[in-house]
Order: sequence, then structure tokens, then C-alpha cells
Amino acid sequence: MTEVKERTNYLKGSIVRDFAISKLKILSEAQYVTKEITDKVTNQKKTREVLQCQVEANDQMKTKFVYEPNVTSERYLSEKLGKDTKSWIGAVLDVRTNPTPTGLGILITDAHGAVLA
Repeated sequence: MTEVKERTNYLKGSIVRDFAISKLKILSEAQYVTKEITDKVTNQKKTREVLQCQVEANDQMKTKFVYEPNVTSERYLSEKLGKDTKSWIGAVLDVRTNPTPTGLGILITDAHGAVLA
């Protein structure tokens, strides 16, 4: 018998846009994981270490996602919330999307929409 695995729900810019998500609440300690990715420019596979944490969005269903902040957002979170990612739990982030060469990015903003990271 094969059991169905629970799929991980990664937060993407298109999801933030399509579901009008503007806030994320951090639910878990962030941890580094090694992922295999395909470089969108060279189309070659490589591995990289990314930071991940579980967040809850402010959509109607309070959907839970895995959030992978980009390097700038990671640096901002570390400066504002502390280097110990356990201290991030419970923090609420204002977010919006931004077009990038590889798709829609997720930016951390202040309550007025000004980009912080």
C-alpha cells in the first residue's frame, strides 16, 4: 500500500498576487535546507542552501506556506528580529510582489507599502 504524502505548499510571488496576500505571520523557527535548483539562465542543476520557515497568510483560509526569504529579506529579518530565528516566531510581515527577471518576487514592506527588503 502507498500512502499519500502531504505536499509542501511553497509561497510564491504569484500566490501573493493572486490571493491578495499582504501579511505573513511567522509560525516556526527558520532553518537552512539544501535544495537542488535549476539555474534559469544556464539551465544547469546546482545545489544551494536556503532559509525556510512556516508562515500563515492573511488570505480568507489563513493558508500555511513555507516561506523562503531572498538574501536581502533574510538580512533584514536578521537585523530587525535578531539572529536567533526562534525570536522571529509570531512576527507579522507586510509583503507585496515585485517583478523580477525570473518571475514575481516577494518583498517585505512597511505598513504603507514602502519596500524594506
